[in-house]
Amino acid sequence: MKRNLWLLLAMLTAVIVVISACAPAPPAEEPAKEAPAQEAAATEEPAAEAPAEEAAAATEAPAAEAPAAEEEAMASTGEGGYLDRALAGEFSGTTVSMMGPFTDEDEVKFNNAIADFEEKTGIDIQYTGTKEFEATISVRVDAGDAPDIVDFPQPGLAANFAKTGDIVDVLSFIDVDTLRQRYDDSWLDMAVVNGADGPMMAGVWHRFNGKSLVWYPKDDFDAAGYEIPKTWDEMLELTQTIADDGDTAWCVGIESGAATGWPATDWMEEVMLRTTSLDNYDAWVAGELPFSSPEVKNAAEKIGDIWFNDEYVLGGRAGIVSTFFGDAPNGMFEDPPRCWLHKQGNFITSFFPAGAKAGVDYDFFYLPPIDEQYGKPFLVAGDLMAAFSDRDETKAVMEFFSTGESVKGWLQAGGALSPHKDAQLDWYGDDVERGIAALVQEATSFRFDGSDLMPGEVGAGSFWKGMTDWVSGSADLDTALKEIDASWPESAKTGPSPTLQDLGVAPAEGGADTASGEAMATEEAAAEEAAMPAGSEGGYLDRALAGEFSGTTVSMMGPFTDEDEVKFNNAIADFEEKTGIDIQYTGTKEFEATISVRVDAGDAPDIVDFPQPGLAANFAKTGDIVDVLSFIDEATLKQRYDDSWLQMATVEGADGPMMAGVWHRFNGKSLVWYPKDDFDAAGYEIPKTWDEMLELTQTIADDGDTAWCVGIESGAATGWPATDWMEEVMLRTTSLDNYDAWVRGELPFSSPEVKNAAEKIADIWFNDEYVLGGRAGIVSTFFGDAPNGMFEDPPRCWLHKQGNFITSFFPAGAKAGVDYDFFYLPPIDEQYGKPFLVAGDLMAAFADRDEVKAVMEFFSTGESVKGWLQAGGALSPHKDAQLDWYGDDVERGIAQLVQEATAFRFDGSDLMPGEVGAGSFWKGMTDWVSGSADLDTALKEIDASWPSK
Repeated sequence: MKRNLWLLLAMLTAVIVVISACAPAPPAEEPAKEAPAQEAAATEEPAAEAPAEEAAAATEAPAAEAPAAEEEAMASTGEGGYLDRALAGEFSGTTVSMMGPFTDEDEVKFNNAIADFEEKTGIDIQYTGTKEFEATISVRVDAGDAPDIVDFPQPGLAANFAKTGDIVDVLSFIDVDTLRQRYDDSWLDMAVVNGADGPMMAGVWHRFNGKSLVWYPKDDFDAAGYEIPKTWDEMLELTQTIADDGDTAWCVGIESGAATGWPATDWMEEVMLRTTSLDNYDAWVAGELPFSSPEVKNAAEKIGDIWFNDEYVLGGRAGIVSTFFGDAPNGMFEDPPRCWLHKQGNFITSFFPAGAKAGVDYDFFYLPPIDEQYGKPFLVAGDLMAAFSDRDETKAVMEFFSTGESVKGWLQAGGALSPHKDAQLDWYGDDVERGIAALVQEATSFRFDGSDLMPGEVGAGSFWKGMTDWVSGSADLDTALKEIDASWPESAKTGPSPTLQDLGVAPAEGGADTASGEAMATEEAAAEEAAMPAGSEGGYLDRALAGEFSGTTVSMMGPFTDEDEVKFNNAIADFEEKTGIDIQYTGTKEFEATISVRVDAGDAPDIVDFPQPGLAANFAKTGDIVDVLSFIDEATLKQRYDDSWLQMATVEGADGPMMAGVWHRFNGKSLVWYPKDDFDAAGYEIPKTWDEMLELTQTIADDGDTAWCVGIESGAATGWPATDWMEEVMLRTTSLDNYDAWVRGELPFSSPEVKNAAEKIADIWFNDEYVLGGRAGIVSTFFGDAPNGMFEDPPRCWLHKQGNFITSFFPAGAKAGVDYDFFYLPPIDEQYGKPFLVAGDLMAAFADRDEVKAVMEFFSTGESVKGWLQAGGALSPHKDAQLDWYGDDVERGIAQLVQEATAFRFDGSDLMPGEVGAGSFWKGMTDWVSGSADLDTALKEIDASWPSK
């Protein structure tokens, strides 16, 4: 899953995502890249509602076992090694902790697959699965709490930990000859990375997903007399034959929300493997062979030969970008088929119509080779098991994972493919997977999904976008490829990962291949003397303005990219000029994973912009973040911020409560939008209380209209707009202490306070006279489309609650103050005042040098964001920010409302653990609103999903 508006947007993220990975993992789908149907699509405010990118605090309890010092033992030769010793009972009674991305059904299948081994050896493998894997593992390793074994859904992140010396070299306990008996050399090459002391093998492969497949409607295909092509030319001939028969051969769709374009990158990877050498593929993935090279351009043109012939593709070239990838194969199942061929990984069967039968309604074949000199390569994604401790029982489990027996139970249950030579075809319980495994046995080489191994800003950014622009026709091929090249960070161009040959292993007959690992730059931070905390005068900022730190450099990292990065740099330019401090900012859409890896590697930037305080809190707890109160006194901070902002920056540090950072900019959520000119013409008035808002809602219904525009559909993130409503109502119906307790998991969702908030929402949402499309339409309406009804003539709905980002979804040309306006979502119980729900950016210091403290103090002032306010796209949390600084009338109006707020709280779902805030909370609200679960059930299920508090 190739794995969000300011930060995902996609995601994801995740999300990612999601797919970090990106989005919910489908059966047998690669964990880090293509998100199935509900790929994170939201162009949502930073980190708040973007699947993949939701930052979750790691809540797993520390592993019970600390790695013990063990005597050195000889590498296993397959007999008398660690696995044999385990089977002899030598490690009975020991425990091996594990962590990975397997959750839900996959976690059950994994545990079932290892149960026999546990029984025979007496080793207890304690597995913890998490959908927030990348962020969580980085935090745990950084905290010195790494599990014994970690399942990496792609080798790039494992390579980072290998480089910092955290991973145990597999070749220190299993000899290479044994491994070559168990795996094709390609798999071993893909596990070899640069370690702290040179090339090493980071792990062993456990299961994988196959991509190099073409699906077709078997019964109709056979009836038409078509034959499976064995070469690319034969496939093109079949394509033309189908066109001559009056049909279109190919079902193609690359739309996937925020991840649109990823299916096109798979095609590029497949064709690269079939038209150039493995060395060139690896160099391309590593950034050494440019996208603008003849090899890459040639691959794209071969795709264009099919995709850009409207006789060959259902919907023609114009339909490719607008067709959702999960819907693309639907045409194969119509009678007669409207398209006949669909290239996609094995997970795609989960999108096929219910009841479609393998071997009857559909079948598959290997995507044929193009140039015979490059053999029959197979594109894959898979799970690499890596050891973080060198205890003998850990090595025994690792050796077990290097055998087909470790995944046999999963093959029988379905949902996995085995990379092991000793896996038998009759182990597969699923006919499709057995057939894929048979094709895999004929492959001459394997390569990991290239975009998953590229830097995030390329593989899950410009590569996706460039392919989409080219396919849509908004950019020619040369322009698209050059733009991808231009996006590649120089720091990531470190060359392909080493291979077996770099370890002194002679290539097997037919050659060995290489895989690319992600590299990280290292940079030492100088320790500086501390100075007295800054007051309003004579502190670090004043010293900087006096030129004391001129010529110094402060490194920064955050989620600002593209236009936002430009606005940020412009906003700080005057400060840099006046002080002589060079602030070097690096923005990345893969922020969460990247910062965790960099901190873990001891390469943290001086200052980090966190799009929500949850992840910052994790680093504060491990002692990585400098307490703001050590260099800016509390009285000064209170002059610059409302107490609520300071409370939201206060977290538990390594030595007790501390202030993790200072707030820089934010987004306001507590807003209701309405069609101003029509609203005024109808004689409606802005409600000042919740009761008045309900009266307005009823008045609109009495006038024969529906008041509310509501939609919570958002792909993999469906449900997040409902969580915003819950947070808003919680703030208006109970105390801030209760809100905070709810966010921490101490006030259950099943409590009367939370249930009461939900019921207040239902008073509006579940009255079909009040909501456009009625209750039934809420879940199916995309959140970005929900306000469209306000702009019809006459309006079909009149009120829409959403954050300030929503204006980007309004019709082009809609004028603020004429076509639309907004008001504050009214209070409910006056004792709780006028709270404001927000999301925003927390600047945190990872270095305590004086110039870093000066920049941090600068960020605590409105002046630091003034330029951004003038350019538009930000709100300031600072007391000294002036309304006349705002260049955008809407943002100025929101800022004025914010001045009247009595309290602020951060988006609650962003602060909850990922499995709740970006998981069960979204799902529970969706289930309740759709009617598939009653309120009590939905709330109890959310509670049940909460990890230890």
